Amino acid sequence: MINPDADAKSSAALIVMMVQQIEAQVPIMQSNSSLVTPYHGMPEAERLGVTQHAIWLSIGALTGKAYTLEDFTKSMNKLWREQAGDLPADEKMAGDQALEKTLPVIWQQFVTVAQAAGVIMPDPAAVNPSLDVKTTVVSPWNHLDLTSSSMKPHKLEPWIIWGPAGLPYWAVLLQRSC
Repeated sequence: MINPDADAKSSAALIVMMVQQIEAQVPIMQSNSSLVTPYHGMPEAERLGVTQHAIWLSIGALTGKAYTLEDFTKSMNKLWREQAGDLPADEKMAGDQALEKTLPVIWQQFVTVAQAAGVIMPDPAAVNPSLDVKTTVVSPWNHLDLTSSSMKPHKLEPWIIWGPAGLPYWAVLLQRSC
């Protein structure tokens, strides 16, 4: 684990490297079809969302203040309730069922990306998810943005690491006690 307060410069270098590795890994997994999400039909949204959550997951593991499946599920369910307001009841119910079934699969993709990028250790008990991906993003996924500001884990706050001459060097999200 790291403590960014104890050594900001070393922490920043490690986090920058970790982010770069995750950012490089997601397109590789998209191109070889090993990334399995309901956002398959929207590759840029998939890339941005998976990258962001894999970074949050990895920083949580690195700092010892975990971003968990429960955190992700709670945020996605809240976002779905906000976005589903005017939808027909049958679409809301189908969306609820899709979330329950699919959120663990999406979460596993965040974990798989971080592991493939070499920033967290593989879990020997992990299960490979199966999901029927579509080229068209359907409800509830077409109503949910993985990068929405409401998705940010409540334990995360922005940190700015200052570089030479007092200029901001890198802004990252790290977990702090709130």
